[in-house]
Amino acid sequence: MDNDLVPIRRLVPALVALALLACGVLPAAASAASPASPSSLTFGQETVGRTTSAQSVTITDLEPGFIQVVGASIGGANPGDFAIGGGSCASLILFQGESCVVEVTFAPQAGGAREATLEVAIEGEPALAVPLSGSGQTKKLTVPGSTGFPTTTVGGTSTEKVLLKN
Repeated sequence: MDNDLVPIRRLVPALVALALLACGVLPAAASAASPASPSSLTFGQETVGRTTSAQSVTITDLEPGFIQVVGASIGGANPGDFAIGGGSCASLILFQGESCVVEVTFAPQAGGAREATLEVAIEGEPALAVPLSGSGQTKKLTVPGSTGFPTTTVGGTSTEKVLLKN
């Protein structure tokens, strides 16, 4: 008879957990979704000294009630290479389902991998962190494979023009 109770003993805790989840006592699976979309931005390669087009991050209130967005800033390893190019969502109150947009640009100050973080501050909650990445490309000069000089006497000079391409 005790063997008949084993499946019920396993089923009861699962049902209790589902009931608690439905009542909001346990964290909901939906809260695992990020209120920032996309959750990271990759800008690819850009020439040092130039600025990319802006990319957008949408901040959405996914929970019942409201959130107050305090503002957005750039932090991390190379914050000077990234900038908020439009919309910071600062001082906005978002109700469930409402959203705002933060635009970010990339202007590498040096060659190689560049990284930073878009930090969106929300009143009473940990800041949202959106990783930013891109690669700075330094300008390269190209020269022809070889240049010929005419025969010149010892002690004489010879001049040739060499085309450089950027």
